[in-house]
Amino acid sequence: MNKITRRELIKQTGLGVGAFAAIGLIGCSKPDSSSSESATAASPQNDTPKKGGVIKIGVINGNQAGNLDAHKPIGMSSAFRGWPLYAKLWEWGRDIQPKLALAEFAEPNNDGTKWTIRLKKGLEFHHGKTITADDVIFSLRRLTDPKLASPFAAYLYSLQRDAIKKRDEYTVEIPFSQGKGLVALPEAWMSWGGIVPTDYDPVKNVVGAGPFKLESFTPGQRSRFVRFENYWKENQPYADAIEIIDFKDQTGRLAALQSDQIDIASGVSAEHIALIQSNKRLNLVSSETDAWQSFDMNTSKAPFNDPRVRQAFRLIANRDDLVKRALAGQGRVANDLYS
Repeated sequence: MNKITRRELIKQTGLGVGAFAAIGLIGCSKPDSSSSESATAASPQNDTPKKGGVIKIGVINGNQAGNLDAHKPIGMSSAFRGWPLYAKLWEWGRDIQPKLALAEFAEPNNDGTKWTIRLKKGLEFHHGKTITADDVIFSLRRLTDPKLASPFAAYLYSLQRDAIKKRDEYTVEIPFSQGKGLVALPEAWMSWGGIVPTDYDPVKNVVGAGPFKLESFTPGQRSRFVRFENYWKENQPYADAIEIIDFKDQTGRLAALQSDQIDIASGVSAEHIALIQSNKRLNLVSSETDAWQSFDMNTSKAPFNDPRVRQAFRLIANRDDLVKRALAGQGRVANDLYS
């Protein structure tokens, strides 16, 4: 197993409002979410990237057909499709810190009630339109539109969407109430805030500014994205195309990986780890994630309003044994106060 210290995929987890305590474990996550294991077809190690080829990624789709919406992806498979399609103001760096992407300047004021964002010049969408401040404003308002009802709008709950101002063709002022935008804007935009053009439609005009543009999409089956030649990062992307293939369950996807139908499978279930490790043609990469499994207690209601009950629950389980049995050893005992 190859150990790595950085994550290429970041799973954002929202915390509910209320008085809760929890007993937690960190490791491979529940069947309905991504885990800390990824399997790939084995290949010689080479630090120099080469252009060309097609990367086939297998994702678990469950019973959802998915979509291509930048701001309201349905299911984890739709999130995977969004990564090649859409570019953002910020993106995650390899050190898991935010760094500017489409924006060349982004700075909050002293009390965190306003962000000033300036785009890089010469950026293009997949259909050739130049990216401007109007597109940033449209994207912000679309993400937070009550009619769209995106669950990710909660990241920007204090955005004053009707007061966003265009200072010039590439600069936008984004106001927040009570200084709540200091962290909210980059957090939301690194994960779910794809910049889309003002003529965007998630069905009829699927256009972004990401490294790949849409070629075809069959819901619940397969999607194909081809290299965007005018991508803002010089000499990228390297692959000619990416295909994302939907599977209903882990077993079917593992069979596809073993028979060379796909190249990558992320979020591998713990029970399949031994099978993958026994196959010399496959690589298993293990990475710590920010996912956890917990027992949540509402401390405002009986019996959990009694501190003794909460203390008993903290002592009732052998946590090391839970890691061994429930997570197949692919995890560690977590901090109860995960927030």
